[in-house]
Amino acid sequence: MIEIKNMKIFNCSSKEKMHWSKLRIKEKMCMERFKFNGQIMDNADLCKIDLAFSELNNTKIRESKLNSSCFKNAKLNKSEIQRSQLNNTDFSYSELKKVIIEDCQLTFSNFRGANLEGGKLKNCLLNYSDFRFCNLSNCDLSECDISCCDFRFAKFKNTKIGNFEGKEVLIDDFMSVYPVGKKSKQMILFKSNLGILIKYDLFFGREENFYKYIRSKKGRNNIDNIIKIAQEQFKRKEAN
Repeated sequence: MIEIKNMKIFNCSSKEKMHWSKLRIKEKMCMERFKFNGQIMDNADLCKIDLAFSELNNTKIRESKLNSSCFKNAKLNKSEIQRSQLNNTDFSYSELKKVIIEDCQLTFSNFRGANLEGGKLKNCLLNYSDFRFCNLSNCDLSECDISCCDFRFAKFKNTKIGNFEGKEVLIDDFMSVYPVGKKSKQMILFKSNLGILIKYDLFFGREENFYKYIRSKKGRNNIDNIIKIAQEQFKRKEAN
C-alpha cells in the first residue's frame, strides 16, 4: 500500500493503467485535468481525491472508498461504479452519460447541473443529494432511495423512478409543495405515463410509496387546489 499526502498534479494524461488499488489517500490529493480513460479502481481508498475537470470515461470503480471526493466538471461517460462509498461527493456539472452505478452510497452528494442522461442507478442510497438543474432524461432511478433529494429545475424525460400497481413509472416532470398542516412532509407531484402521481417525502425517514391522485369531495388539505396549480404549470412548461 502506497500512502500519498498533500500531492498536486495537473494536466497529466496517459493511456497506461494506474495501480489505483495500491493507493491510499491520507489527506486531500489534487489530480485535476487528468486524462485517464478506461481506468480500473478496485479496493482503492481515495477519499477526498480531487479529479475535477478530468477525463475518466469507461472507468470501472469497484469496492472503493471515495467519500468527500471531487469529480466536478469531470467526464465519466459509460463508466461503471459498483459497491463503493461516495458519500458527500461532488459530481456537479460532470458528464455521466450512460453511467452504471450499483449498490453504492451517495448520500449528501452533489449532482447539480450534471448530465445523467441514459444512466442507470441500481440499489443506491441517494438521500439528501442535490439534483438541481441535472439532466435525468432516460435515467433509471427506480431501485434507489431518493428520499429528501432536491430535484428542483431538473430535466425529466422518460425517467424511471419506481413502480405503481405493478406498472413502471416514467416521469416527464416534477413539482414539490408543502401542504398546509403538513410541515413535516414534502408532497411531490410527478407527471407520469400513469397520470399525476403523488409521493410524500418524509424529512426523517424513507419516502412513502406512490399513490395516485384521486379528486376528493371536500378538497381535504387543499390537495385539489395544489393539483390544479400543478397541472397548469405542467401545461405552461409544455407550451414553452
